[in-house]
Amino acid sequence: MNTPLLSINTVSNCSIDAGHIGIKMVGNAFARYMYATGNEININGTTGTGFNLANYGIWMSESNSVTNVRYTADNNNITLTNAAHGIYAGALNTAKIKYNTVKLNGNGNGISVSSNRNSSISCNTVTGTYATGITGSSSGISAGNMNNKVTLYCNTVDSTYRGFFFGGACPNTVLKGNEMTNHFNGLYLNNGGTYIGTQPNHGNKWNGTFGSFGAVNAAAQPLWQLSAFTVSPLSGAAYNPVVSPSTGWFFPDTTGSTFYCYSSIVCSSLPPALVDSALNAMIANGEIEPEEYVAETKAIAEEYLYRELADDSALRFSDSTYIQFMLEKGFENTAYLYDAEEYLRAAYSIDTFYMSLVDSCNLQITILTDSIEKLNEEGLTDLIEQAIYTIDFLNQTINNLYIQREATLNNNLENAELQNEYVTNGELPEINAALMNEIEINYLESGGNIEILQNNYSNIYSVAMQCPYSGGGAVERARSLISFINDSVIYNDDLVCLQNGVYRFANDSINTQELNKIIVQPNPTNDKVEILLIGNFKNGLCEIEIKNLLGEVVKSDVMNCNDKQKAIDVSGLARGVYSINVSVQDIQNLTTKLVIIK
Repeated sequence: MNTPLLSINTVSNCSIDAGHIGIKMVGNAFARYMYATGNEININGTTGTGFNLANYGIWMSESNSVTNVRYTADNNNITLTNAAHGIYAGALNTAKIKYNTVKLNGNGNGISVSSNRNSSISCNTVTGTYATGITGSSSGISAGNMNNKVTLYCNTVDSTYRGFFFGGACPNTVLKGNEMTNHFNGLYLNNGGTYIGTQPNHGNKWNGTFGSFGAVNAAAQPLWQLSAFTVSPLSGAAYNPVVSPSTGWFFPDTTGSTFYCYSSIVCSSLPPALVDSALNAMIANGEIEPEEYVAETKAIAEEYLYRELADDSALRFSDSTYIQFMLEKGFENTAYLYDAEEYLRAAYSIDTFYMSLVDSCNLQITILTDSIEKLNEEGLTDLIEQAIYTIDFLNQTINNLYIQREATLNNNLENAELQNEYVTNGELPEINAALMNEIEINYLESGGNIEILQNNYSNIYSVAMQCPYSGGGAVERARSLISFINDSVIYNDDLVCLQNGVYRFANDSINTQELNKIIVQPNPTNDKVEILLIGNFKNGLCEIEIKNLLGEVVKSDVMNCNDKQKAIDVSGLARGVYSINVSVQDIQNLTTKLVIIK
């Protein structure tokens, strides 16, 4: 923790037996690199009171993913018994997790990533002890909420309850060439606002039979298409698993070529994650409307899109929808939090610029110091005095650089604080982010004084204990800060998220189509739509209302609920986003979005 500025830190070739944490690398925001490589780690967790969620083989975490420090965990051999995570990566930027072997005895997660940006997980092997049954909580690789552009290539997971688990919004994920063997579910997408981006002919392989389904998408129906898999029927049964729901997210395609790990050098050279333009369009159009946690999911999705458009002007001006989206969000929490984050990013990265100059000065001082001894042997007094003068000048330059760096750092923190103060209310992820920004800014302004965190412990703790799939990326940031003070806090996400209705635990065989809902197709449209009722309905009238963004009813109709489908002419409606509300026998209201294009 708190390693020196621009330092390179390595833990390698160690043999570690521990009851809690093997290697802990947390809070090293101003370092260059943190490496954990070639270690043999055995974690024997706490027994007696059940599964202790605070055990880690390798724990790598920062309080903010905008930092420049780079974490790497590779070629480690980890065995867990009654422990939570083989390798855990929280709120990291461009982390690399490669060539690791993790063995799980009982429950736990082989590799877990949460709130990461641009990280890669490739060529790892995770094996467990799962044999059969409908209950369990082990996962080979678990990706929590708020992971953006994370790549998972050519990993092998075997005999865990779930092979791959995605807990929340993970846009632009690349899931490619992975193998899943002997699980209850090979792939599981959580309910609520979970989506991972489209996966075209990516050659993932489901070996053998599964206790439930090879792949389960428990998210609400509007999000299914944001995690669409294209698979080739010609590749065989292993590449075409039995999935639930059976339609709407796995699509056959014989035109594209399937990716195979054995014919690729992906494990030695990893390509970047793909940008999912279809996802961006749906967010900008307001189409992300899952049944559970609508407000929180929209806030998280809008944060992703705003950041991507703000960083890429070409993409921003490529579509009028994007331009309108940026104009609408320009004076809202989404923009304020982005601006605060950018100033925080500048506060962290400024050290790289100034410290590189300091490194150069120190190098010259070393060379001159070594030269003085040689000059003294030859009696060159004048040159010695000149060398001493130059050394004094370089030391003064270093001091001036530190003063300048401090001023620039404080200026960026002041600007971040100003933008953050504009966030006075909003959805839960936004309020959490603003609170964590405030604490992080104060912590940096104090020069890393741990008392700042101690004095704000109750506020940080209240965020850290939330379900991460509804509380947003600030939950992971809070947990990182908590670990500066106490690394034994237990986070029972299974229970907390289950109580909030955003985590289906065990009952994976549920048919999500049994839930009452409405589907509008085609969507977007320009002339007519068909409304489909999904679920169990009795005879009686269902009233249909189409409203504009002002809440005004622009078209209405009725249908027999038992008919379950109704065609409506919308050619007279102007271009834009509308809501469709179906009142079912005056008992239940079902709502979805409609996009009109011209």
